[in-house]
Amino acid sequence: MEAAAYKKSALWNEIDLITQVTRIVDAYNTITNDRDPGNKIHIQAAYPDYVFDKTSQANVENSPHRLVCYDITKKTDGSLGTSPHSSKTKPRPVLMESRNITINKGQSDEREAVEEIYRKVYDITYRFDCLAPSDKESMALIRTFERMMEIHAAYMEQGCHRWIYLGRRPSYFNRETSYRSRTCEFFAQVEEQWNTIEDKIEEININYLSLAADTVTDYMESIEDAT
Repeated sequence: MEAAAYKKSALWNEIDLITQVTRIVDAYNTITNDRDPGNKIHIQAAYPDYVFDKTSQANVENSPHRLVCYDITKKTDGSLGTSPHSSKTKPRPVLMESRNITINKGQSDEREAVEEIYRKVYDITYRFDCLAPSDKESMALIRTFERMMEIHAAYMEQGCHRWIYLGRRPSYFNRETSYRSRTCEFFAQVEEQWNTIEDKIEEININYLSLAADTVTDYMESIEDAT
């Protein structure tokens, strides 16, 4: 068992990281584009229907002039080496900490229990498509976006283990769409934590999956031993 639960000022999962990317883009918009709303960078999940429109209407109100679409293209067990998605991984959750707690304190069903906290690390690849009506504008947009993400990597790593630029990739889009696109990828290593009581693991196993308490303990210990 690891000595204690992993501590960070925040612990962001794969969805939380997108929220933080959006916060950075929104801050950039507020600081640089307040006087030019049409130049605002919009960010959303891949892909809105109008991206594939062939009518060259990328400048109308309902079609943002500058758009960044995000997606998760790869998620694997957390790598132990320095290379993202390396073959050396830890494929099972690890018991970090066990502690005695009181459940329903002061109530008629008060009881003592052992709370176990487990952790698992994942490698995530994010794809960001930077779209604009012209090639030149899309190239400028991806450069701006990459700079934002690189400059604020330290902020992103407040809530994840690593945030790394992986470089540019070929775009999905052909030349007939109303947008031109440039694509880049970022790597993140995130940590998930859960415990047997708060996440109802013990309750579900015992009451709904018909696993006795000692069987649950043996199972969780086998997971730790497998790592």
